[in-house]
Amino acid sequence: MRNTRIRIPLVILATLAGAAASAAAELPKFTRTEDVIYHRKHGTALTLDVFTPAEPNGAAVVFVVSGGWFSGHQGIDVERFVAFLRHGYTVFPVVHGSQPKFTIPEIVEDMHRAVRFIRYNADRYGIDPDRIGITGGSAGGHLSLMIGMAGGPGPADAKDPIDRVSSQVQAVACFFPPSDFINYGEDGRDVFTALSEELKAFKAPFDFTEYNTETRQLVLIGDVDRRREIARQISPVSHVTPDDAPTMILHGDADKLVPIQQAHVMITALEKAGVPAKLIIKQQAGHGWPNWIDDISVFADWFDEHLAGRSAPVPELVSVQKIWDLGPHNAFTDLIRFKDAWFCTFREGEHHVGGNGALRVLTSKDGEQWTSAALLTEDGIDLRDPKLSITPNGLLMMTAGGSVYEGKKLVGRQPRVAFSTDGLDWTPTQRVLAEGDWLWRVTWHEGKAYGVSYGGPRATATGGWQLSLWTSPDGMQYERITALEVPDSPNETTLRFMPDGTMMALVRREAGDRHAWIGTSRKPFTEWTWHGAGHPIGGPDFIVLPDGAMWAAGRNYGDKHTTALGPLSRTAYEPLLTLPSGGDCSYPGLVWHDDLLWVSYYSSHEGKTNIYLAKVRLPARRKAVGTTRPTTAP
Repeated sequence: MRNTRIRIPLVILATLAGAAASAAAELPKFTRTEDVIYHRKHGTALTLDVFTPAEPNGAAVVFVVSGGWFSGHQGIDVERFVAFLRHGYTVFPVVHGSQPKFTIPEIVEDMHRAVRFIRYNADRYGIDPDRIGITGGSAGGHLSLMIGMAGGPGPADAKDPIDRVSSQVQAVACFFPPSDFINYGEDGRDVFTALSEELKAFKAPFDFTEYNTETRQLVLIGDVDRRREIARQISPVSHVTPDDAPTMILHGDADKLVPIQQAHVMITALEKAGVPAKLIIKQQAGHGWPNWIDDISVFADWFDEHLAGRSAPVPELVSVQKIWDLGPHNAFTDLIRFKDAWFCTFREGEHHVGGNGALRVLTSKDGEQWTSAALLTEDGIDLRDPKLSITPNGLLMMTAGGSVYEGKKLVGRQPRVAFSTDGLDWTPTQRVLAEGDWLWRVTWHEGKAYGVSYGGPRATATGGWQLSLWTSPDGMQYERITALEVPDSPNETTLRFMPDGTMMALVRREAGDRHAWIGTSRKPFTEWTWHGAGHPIGGPDFIVLPDGAMWAAGRNYGDKHTTALGPLSRTAYEPLLTLPSGGDCSYPGLVWHDDLLWVSYYSSHEGKTNIYLAKVRLPARRKAVGTTRPTTAP
């Protein structure tokens, strides 16, 4: 890691354009300490605040309060980093020396000092000094990258002991940051050209000065080569080395102020150096976008991966048992607890597809002894993919697909629903949505059902598969909310809701790289942010645990098909545990009960497709480390 410093007196910054605040859900509990002085320079006190969550995880996030290299206490808004507090991070919003009084090299030094101060006082604030991340947007993103790439130990002979400790951080996540002032927008076009065009409102931070010892004045540096050298030294891309912090960048591809090229240049340099790096491109977005604050949750997941001590969670398979093998072909399961009893449903038929597929319902009081509770049939229809949920009025609801086959050729399909008061007696199956639709699953939230269908008349009209998001007040009458723009033959989709009300989707894809997509949205659920999960997954299901952790399961595609389970975030899925399975398999149901994850699934690894129930112990989230936060500022 290059530890380059520029020691020239300088001046600084302007406002971040295009940012829009987001309506926050109920704030988590936290304690705030204001106006902690981390440095004094030229008669100016530089301050930071400390936000300590009620249940800290021991790691810290430095939030750079900066837009256009302008910084002020009024820019500290808890809604901008509430996602970090929800994940247990102690957050340090840092106010740096601001333009036009200070220039970028001086501001970079302020940020080094702030990180050193935080690390030096780690015990005081109850954080691990080796688990510090940094984040910001635009100029704040640039400063985050500078610390991530150029942070390091201070001079061993520094008079102030704070200045001797390291300013290195362990992870970076930032929005639309400038990264290369020598090649701004295109190769060979430096920032000084941009300052006469798109950056003309931001000249002050680049008015580099030096102290004239004869006149005792600060004078502008006019030499072109010297100015370019300073620009190179304040370019994060110039400092990339293999030991740099893992870095995530979220950038709009229509950004006119900081072109997306800046993100590509940075990520490419990091990848070449072997540094973990990820670029998330916001389609058709400029320098900020409506509800951009909601996307900070993605950064919290990134910090979870690199800071929070959950880098290698290993689930433990406690037990697995076969609970049904009487049908010729048993497949496509779901699992639920209803009125203090277990219910498992699945399709029972002669073959994988075709014929009169029926929906079997099993029940158990203890999860050990299982008996048949019901068998739903419809003459001439292959009923399949049953999913269970509980309605607001206390009914057990089943959604399923109803297909018509001529041999193995699908000639028609339409979703079905049925309801029960006890899981034993069910209403006749009823058709919902339209011919050609396939409603994979519904999830209830605030009195309404939400589900995603694929296919249908809209797909026929466009010549390909299309996802549609639906809502219903009763599970029978549905209103379409929006299309979900997922490419490459998307289909089976599970929806769940996060504690803050965010809707999250896990989507199977059949074409392209086949990797599942993960989507997030907030009310009214018409605008979505999408990320590749990193792995394909068939028959996807996932669950949000009481502590907010997410786990997903489904068919894993490797040398052979298996049923796999692993942690899920808003940006990635990592299968870690393979259940006893193989061949024709998977399509799990997930329930959290008695501190275990219960997983129903089917598999043919024992010669025919049978129904299995596994119990899995999940790794606990890392608890807080360090001491408690001081009641007064130092």
